[in-house]
Amino acid sequence: LTGQLSTDPLSTVSLSHWQYWVRHVREAVRFADGVTTLHEQGINVLLEIGPKPTLLGMAGQVLDKLAQSQADSHPLMLPSLRDGQADWQQLLTSLGELYSNGVTIDWAGFDRDYPRAKVALPTYPFQRQRYWVDTDNAPGQQGGQPNAQGTNTFADWLQQADVTTLSQRITSRAKLSADDGQLVTKVLESLAAEHRAEQQAAQLEQLFYTVDWKAASIDPPSSASEAQGQWLILADNGDVGAALAQALTTLGAQVHCVDATTPYAEVVAWLEARATAATDALPLRGVVNLWALQQTEEANATDTADASATLHHLQQSTLDAVLKLLQTLATSFRAPAPALWVVTRNTQLVRSTTLTVDAVWQA
Repeated sequence: LTGQLSTDPLSTVSLSHWQYWVRHVREAVRFADGVTTLHEQGINVLLEIGPKPTLLGMAGQVLDKLAQSQADSHPLMLPSLRDGQADWQQLLTSLGELYSNGVTIDWAGFDRDYPRAKVALPTYPFQRQRYWVDTDNAPGQQGGQPNAQGTNTFADWLQQADVTTLSQRITSRAKLSADDGQLVTKVLESLAAEHRAEQQAAQLEQLFYTVDWKAASIDPPSSASEAQGQWLILADNGDVGAALAQALTTLGAQVHCVDATTPYAEVVAWLEARATAATDALPLRGVVNLWALQQTEEANATDTADASATLHHLQQSTLDAVLKLLQTLATSFRAPAPALWVVTRNTQLVRSTTLTVDAVWQA
């Protein structure tokens, strides 16, 4: 057992001590050193526990560098879960790989949570039906090593890039001429390069995260009391702010609306007044920022100077406003501070359609 802070072996005592986890957060991660230590200890199976095999790709890069300086083979690297695969399908696939490579599996423990029943099989050859029976012989060796018969598969040769040995075997067994043997070598070198490129591309793809949007229903408030209180709406110059204010007022809330022309000092003063109000005053429930929905003719300016000035002005009313709101809410109000909602339109591609950004400054 090794960690990300040191290559020294870890004990259960170290893992249970709070100082270790403080160091884990504050100090540099030594992932490559940890993988190197496992390699030096002869660990030949790497199983990543997690929703996505991100670390396997990073570990593979470390092992590739080690393989260049040492005549060692890659260990068996397996994920527990993988994007795009059903959980049980991936779990059972990796479990089968472990078993076929000689890892002892506690099948009784695996089946412990599932009801099983004995099946009475015929005692004589009935219709010559065959049944799978476990044997005492090890199913095979670890990944990257010869199998039980001491031979390698074609994929193993490509994985190890041992083109010379494979070419010599093919040339000798097929009794090829020297020219034909050179042609075989070129073909194998091309296949090995393609195989390595595919593996590197697959490992690289596992290092990236993708945004996955999922449809979610908007649950209405269970009671009007959830909306009652004071609300600050930084309204747009369209209809969204007015409609939101009307909906909150209908639920019994007190709504204070300001537009984008309001100096931010007035907004801060209003918030600070709510923070220091008497305890029996209506609490500030939330702040809704709709300024990113502003629709201005200036945004369509074609002149470079005008467009730059417009974007600078709109940045102040959107990004700068959000930062100042967060600072004011965090410093002026006791925890829990009022919630802050920032509303945008068409800044993310949620469906497989062409994205049209209503306003450049939203991006």
